[in-house]
Amino acid sequence: MSERTESSESTGSPAPLAVLRPYLRLIQGLRGWYALSLLLGLVTLVATVGLLALSGWFLSAAAVAGLSLTTAQAFNFFYPGAGVRGLALTRTAGRWAERVVSHEATFRLLARVRVWLLARLFPLSPRQVGVYHGADLLQRFMRDVEQLDGLLPRLALPALALTLGLLLLALVLGWALPGGGALVPLTLLALLMALAPLLWHLGQPSSRAWVARRAVLRRRLIDAADGAGVLAFHASAWSAARNRALAASTAALHAQWQHERLGAFARAGAIAVCGLAAWATLLLWGGRVDGPLLVAIVLLLLGLAEIAAPVVTGLAELPAMTHAAQRLDDITGQTPDVIPPASGPQPVDGTVDIHGLDFAWDAHTPVLRGLTLQVPSGAHCFLSGPSGCGKSSLVQLLARFERPTQGQIHLGGAALDDLDEATLRRTLAVSSQFAWARQGTLADNLRIAVPDATPEQMLQVLALVGLADTVTAWPEGLDTWIDEGGQSLSGGQLRRLGVARALLRQAPITVLDEPTEGLDDAAAELLAERICAWNVGRTLIWISHRPQGRALFGQRVDLARDPA
Repeated sequence: MSERTESSESTGSPAPLAVLRPYLRLIQGLRGWYALSLLLGLVTLVATVGLLALSGWFLSAAAVAGLSLTTAQAFNFFYPGAGVRGLALTRTAGRWAERVVSHEATFRLLARVRVWLLARLFPLSPRQVGVYHGADLLQRFMRDVEQLDGLLPRLALPALALTLGLLLLALVLGWALPGGGALVPLTLLALLMALAPLLWHLGQPSSRAWVARRAVLRRRLIDAADGAGVLAFHASAWSAARNRALAASTAALHAQWQHERLGAFARAGAIAVCGLAAWATLLLWGGRVDGPLLVAIVLLLLGLAEIAAPVVTGLAELPAMTHAAQRLDDITGQTPDVIPPASGPQPVDGTVDIHGLDFAWDAHTPVLRGLTLQVPSGAHCFLSGPSGCGKSSLVQLLARFERPTQGQIHLGGAALDDLDEATLRRTLAVSSQFAWARQGTLADNLRIAVPDATPEQMLQVLALVGLADTVTAWPEGLDTWIDEGGQSLSGGQLRRLGVARALLRQAPITVLDEPTEGLDDAAAELLAERICAWNVGRTLIWISHRPQGRALFGQRVDLARDPA
């Protein structure tokens, strides 16, 4: 993300509420959980304000009753005392149950959101995903999704419970207070509803800045941490990276302070509104109703602040939720460059037929022009050429990560574009020159290719690439933990792991891009010899700018000299 993009994210137009619709649709199937959470929240609200009201009435009534012996003897202490204990227990149990149910529903919803997000992220081409910094993708997948978890449990459900509670209170006060008692909670409800658009308007700048700047902070920190090993040798570069991270931290803290300040003002406003309602009740009905009853109603209205304050805090966070949803929509709203069919033909063999292939990364950078290549089923093809001639681009095209601007590719007699995703991945195994590993054991990384691979099969392919002795020497062997991205492996080990993973697949067509990079000449020759023997009867396309192993291949193509 560039500085210009960072700035535009924090100062752009407000995200509309409509961006929340996809996430609201995901609650289908969770309505029972949220309905139960709403019911428990309403019970807790009634118990909370009822406890304050009954306690206030009990204390004031007991004080009045104690003014004389007759009234003291006539006063029943047991029923209100039991009511106070019952409401206290109901409030505690209701609050605990409501939190358990709402958290369970939220965790289920977050799981659905992340699965939904991944389902829309996976079809995107590497070029579409590559425009995002890895830290920014992580921020969207983790923190922006978590931002949305407050939409229902911290905003929608408490707001609905508060609305129902105020309407119920209007019925009660309409009966208990003569001359328009119902207007007090209804006016209180109207004032709280009026806060919603005000908080939406006031919260837009700080919320956008908060969401955007914490994303920038994550990127700056990850860049500095990942580059620390290299930056340590360049004092000025390390100082610049450190200063950028500190500046991002300062900006994020300032944006968070502004956002939290608005939430604090919102809570103060809700408490003030509830206090004004209680004060108005004292002014309008003081001396007109029984004193203990008036105390109960005043405390009841003041107790509503405990429920109203979190609701308006959720309203203050609503702009941040919509902006987080907008950031997710920037990814999920993309149309994949390549849309595979749901089903298609089955390749009959391992033939690779490329005819009249043109490809360019952009209008000014043509890479392949009129490439025609036929690799018979079971043949081994050595594809060479200098850097920039289109070798790795051809790998991207064969794997269908990119589409050619002109020409056709057929695998086993079937057009590449007609193959469904499962068939293509079953037919073609690719080891890119940019090897990768996920966080997990070495066996986990190999089982990406073959989920039910046995330890013997894994050690067999590791022996092919020269890693078996190294792995067996490790204390935990195949169960050795690999760090994210393969950072715990050397560059050569990581590249050979990628080759081993492709070989384990034993697909009809195997494509290896620069498999000998980083090896000495003797090791490169040995690796080529072993892999050619392993792939006897299966098509092998070996892409390399190095000559080692070339003589082992029956078909040799130089892209620089033989583009067609």
